[in-house]
Amino acid sequence: MVKLMRCLKCREDISLVEFRRFWNDPNYEALLKKLVDMSQAISFTSSITLQIDINQELAELHGTSKPFDGVVVVAWENAQAVLAMRNDDEGLQSIDDVLAFEDQFIDRTQSRYFFTE
Repeated sequence: MVKLMRCLKCREDISLVEFRRFWNDPNYEALLKKLVDMSQAISFTSSITLQIDINQELAELHGTSKPFDGVVVVAWENAQAVLAMRNDDEGLQSIDDVLAFEDQFIDRTQSRYFFTE
């Protein structure tokens, strides 16, 4: 199984309330679902970080920066399914649509994207 991990940070020029509004927007969910369905992913999760004191305490305890504001995880059976998406015009357009929506609230320079198995 191959998983795409997307650890996302809020843009500094918007509030966390506004970030959550974008994150929970049905249009964002629909764009993500379309992309996931087109890519033949076997699972998909989208989680938003809880705004609780213990998250800050954990960061301080371990000497890390603030947590990511949201995490998206998409899984496929194998790498071929991921690569097939990159060779499909409709798939590439779907990726562009998600990224364009995210540009409204995601700081890509502070976010992290990587594959795991």
